[in-house]
Amino acid sequence: MNRPDLMIDTCCLGNKTLMAWLGKYNGGKFISAVSYMKYKTDAISRGKGEMFDRIIRSSGIKVRPFDKNDADMAAKLMASRPDEILRCNACGNINWNDTMIAAQAERLSLTVVTENTKDYPSDPSFRVMTANEVISSFHTFRVFPAAA
Repeated sequence: MNRPDLMIDTCCLGNKTLMAWLGKYNGGKFISAVSYMKYKTDAISRGKGEMFDRIIRSSGIKVRPFDKNDADMAAKLMASRPDEILRCNACGNINWNDTMIAAQAERLSLTVVTENTKDYPSDPSFRVMTANEVISSFHTFRVFPAAA
């Protein structure tokens, strides 16, 4: 079974089970620089900024920069799907973080791992899964060819 490359949403970065599982996952593992900044800010305020960086490294997660191509995709998402990802369901504010994460994931063909699946596009071409769905769907072991 092919293992998709994953874009981990900010809400999943504190999931210890997922972080440990990601350390053994053989597919690509990324977080957006947007998620990194948001989570790192909170970690620093709690005196755990260095610990957060160690967890990211030990899980093999790479931080993806947010560039002009991502910004262009985010603008297209916001213009084409305003009812889905333009506004936060709880507060009504523009949901910039999730829009930027969705833009990177869509542009790079990554599967978003989140507990807030409703914050992401619902069309079939956009891949989004919860942490539990990812863990139960993809084995972390490597398959080696049998010796001849």
